[in-house]
Amino acid sequence: MTPLSQTLLPILLNEKTNEPYLRLPSPHSNIILTPPRQTDAERIVELLNDRRIVDWLEGPPYPYEIDHARQWIERTDHLVQKVLDELKTKPVGEFVGGCPVRCLREIKDDGEEIFLGDCGIDEWGYVDVDDIEERKRLINDNFERPSGHPDKEWGFGDYLATSHHGKGIMSLVVKTLMDQWIVPRMGAKKISVNVWKGNIGSVRVFEKNGFYVEKTLENHQVLQKSKGGGTIGVHILRWPC
Repeated sequence: MTPLSQTLLPILLNEKTNEPYLRLPSPHSNIILTPPRQTDAERIVELLNDRRIVDWLEGPPYPYEIDHARQWIERTDHLVQKVLDELKTKPVGEFVGGCPVRCLREIKDDGEEIFLGDCGIDEWGYVDVDDIEERKRLINDNFERPSGHPDKEWGFGDYLATSHHGKGIMSLVVKTLMDQWIVPRMGAKKISVNVWKGNIGSVRVFEKNGFYVEKTLENHQVLQKSKGGGTIGVHILRWPC
């Protein structure tokens, strides 16, 4: 059996903790991507109660509590372990069904690591399809397609601490993940993103990485009452162009 340290490449293993990590290239080489950690919970709560972040996100409840963070860490860690198990059993070069790193961490000069956000790739949820039964059918069909299938669709979801907005970090994260893992190791050929109308920064992140706005669905997303209620438009971006 090929050692995990080889099947993970270009993702590396921390020599002390055995945790997978992927380092961003310059000018942000002080930032790494890793799986979630149990110790992330309080920082996730802090970020996902920042209205400048959470008001642009569909999934997280608001207010966001510590139990929400712990549950997300548990679910996500399960998915990471599933990918690592695939890597241990599949022949080298065979596509896998996910990416084992997604949490952004800034490494300070003293070695401290600060959780900055998340950038995950999961199977596409067909949020642009209104008919619930048709959406379920598409999700199920997509789930059955193996990684590398030309019609399998993936979707990005991400957020970043506001202290680090406007520095090109998330654009580089998306590029690094796509170039080094999502395309060569997952065999992804179709990727979609839904971005709420008005979130210009997020649209630009993906446009810089070869995505295009296919359509804008007006008043498509129903907002949580705790976030003000009402509806908002949604941009659907696709890759490749």
